[in-house]
Amino acid sequence: MGYGWHDIGTGFVGPSDPFTGLVAVLGSITFWSPSTAIVLFFFVALPVSAIGAWLAARRVTNRHWVPAVAALVYSVSPPVLSALQTGHLGAVITHVALPFLVLAMVSSHRSWAAGATASILFAVVAAATPSLIPALVIGWLAAMATRPRGTHRMLGIPVPAIALFVPLAIAQISRGTWWAVFADPGVPTRSAAASPLQLALGSPETGLNGWTDLVATVGITGSTMAIVIVLAMLPLGILAALSVFAPSRGAAVACLAVALLGYASAVGATHLEITGVGSSTTGVWAGSGLSLYFAGLIGAASITLDRIPRFTPPFGFLLGVVGIAASVPLILATLMGTATIVPSSGRILSAYVTAEAVAKPDVGTLVLSPQPDGSLAVSLQRGQGRRSTSSPRSIPPSSSSRRRLVTSPSSPATWSAEADSIRSGISPSSGSDSCCSGRRKTTVRPATSSSAPAEPSTATPCSCPSARPRAVSSGATSTPRSARLRTLPGALRPIILITWAIVFGSALLLAIPTTPRRRRARPGKPEAEQPATTFDEERDD
Repeated sequence: MGYGWHDIGTGFVGPSDPFTGLVAVLGSITFWSPSTAIVLFFFVALPVSAIGAWLAARRVTNRHWVPAVAALVYSVSPPVLSALQTGHLGAVITHVALPFLVLAMVSSHRSWAAGATASILFAVVAAATPSLIPALVIGWLAAMATRPRGTHRMLGIPVPAIALFVPLAIAQISRGTWWAVFADPGVPTRSAAASPLQLALGSPETGLNGWTDLVATVGITGSTMAIVIVLAMLPLGILAALSVFAPSRGAAVACLAVALLGYASAVGATHLEITGVGSSTTGVWAGSGLSLYFAGLIGAASITLDRIPRFTPPFGFLLGVVGIAASVPLILATLMGTATIVPSSGRILSAYVTAEAVAKPDVGTLVLSPQPDGSLAVSLQRGQGRRSTSSPRSIPPSSSSRRRLVTSPSSPATWSAEADSIRSGISPSSGSDSCCSGRRKTTVRPATSSSAPAEPSTATPCSCPSARPRAVSSGATSTPRSARLRTLPGALRPIILITWAIVFGSALLLAIPTTPRRRRARPGKPEAEQPATTFDEERDD
């Protein structure tokens, strides 16, 4: 966390991704097995998001059953189920935190505690989903503009998020890759961008949340299914649109504005390709924007349900049924084990490498993965393989020796695999290798995270390293480069960590409610034994 050595690819010294802080906090809950906290969070994500949606809906309705419908629809909406299936941990965190952020933001103009809570949740959502930062800033500015009397309590809301992102932003701007700040945290995955219509129907990827593949087996085309999904989404859209005619028009307009911000963020994410996956690039995942989109629509629909006395129960029942039906393929995929997240053996690399990494945790393994276009994607794994949420870094172009690990096999007369491997902590092996045939291209493309520097591609003819006479087992080597660089002094690390401790510590102290309860007189007790009246008239706002 903060600043230091990162075992990503060949390794680098620099600021960490703000998402690392979230993972560290979650992992510290089960410190004896940090990854267990992530698994537990996936289990509680749906009920906790339902609680948040229920509390948020209570602010705009007086009926007891309307918040229950809102909580049901929000907790099983396609964005969160897609995020759970595809392993987008940041998107799941965002979906869970958004209702609580809305609650805190609404009350921040009259309470210091609510403003401090909103600042922490603002930073959590920004770190989990950097692509939502523009929407968060616009929402914050709009909240101050509509509540000018409480501006002084809302000015500090973005401060924790700014403290998290300043080190990373400075590093990326200095590299000329400022756009990498908005990359999705975690290991990138290749996904097909959804069209604007599919996004409006709640599908973050192509396939209408799995309906297209599900109905293809019975001969129903994707176009026909799209019409059915449009009809299924009509109740939510109609109820949301009718909210502007309700007496609480201000709240309705605010909810619709939130939905518009979420939809615009989702559409913009599909046009922002800053992450490389093998031989291709992929856009920022649109699911987090759709979570904001659904939050706004459900809030507006709740306002309408609260103001239609005669037809409210049937509409509410229909909204709940449709909300579940829209996510049926995603629910089935999770139950049937056909989702992207599936059980594994727990082993990333081969058994030989895993056994070697037990004795040499810094050992490097150069992994060449075949790509659909006939090229090879190159990544450098450390130890037993990548197990963190950080994206892998490819061979940095600034280091010519490390680039030669991949590019120079095409020129056997100049290749010095041993020297380059030793400097990068890679031990050449004399084991069997699988070689590519023909004159294919070897593509070195980064899977860029927001913390790792963005790098260009490198393409060279493919050849088999094990076929070179110099690529033999070198035996014992000197101290790997990663072990030496890890000992470099980092003066910025304590500065960054202390700054974060001060900022978030102050926000946590302010977030603690300090409003005292009203004094209640006790009948039959003398005046001397009654509760004190010292603080009866004081409030924290």
